[in-house]
Amino acid sequence: MARLPNLPAETTSGRHVIQETHEGGEVGGHKLESSFLASGLSVAQGAYYFGTGVWPLIDMDSFESVTGPKTDDWLVKTVGGLVAIIGSVLVMTGLRRRVTPETAVLAVGSAGGLAAIEIPYSLKGRISAIYLLDVVAEFFIVALWYLVWRRSHGKGMERLKSD
Repeated sequence: MARLPNLPAETTSGRHVIQETHEGGEVGGHKLESSFLASGLSVAQGAYYFGTGVWPLIDMDSFESVTGPKTDDWLVKTVGGLVAIIGSVLVMTGLRRRVTPETAVLAVGSAGGLAAIEIPYSLKGRISAIYLLDVVAEFFIVALWYLVWRRSHGKGMERLKSD
């Protein structure tokens, strides 16, 4: 695998905070991808997203029986397709043990984005309160990714803060 060039991001003190990305996805001296926890979490979140994403594509009637009636089936299916694609990427990266920081951003960003939409619309009654159960799952996912990040980057980040 080819090496990526140095990324010359500097702090105000002039020290480099983004280091060379090495073969195998090592970033700044940390290997997020080699973590069994990161790979397992990526696969688990991906499977959850794939399943919930394809559900309205396969059986809209059963999806609506659980989540409530929808007015725009095309929009539900569009979001479902996108969530399924995100899930597929997460499963593939986890199974290949290639969980990079970009994968983690996709995972956390997706979970946070879905929760940010589901919370206010559930509380307003615009969508079923059942979506609040998904919010619990999304918060759990974000918390687990935070633990993965702390385990793989925590000491390095503390070192950067002290520089």
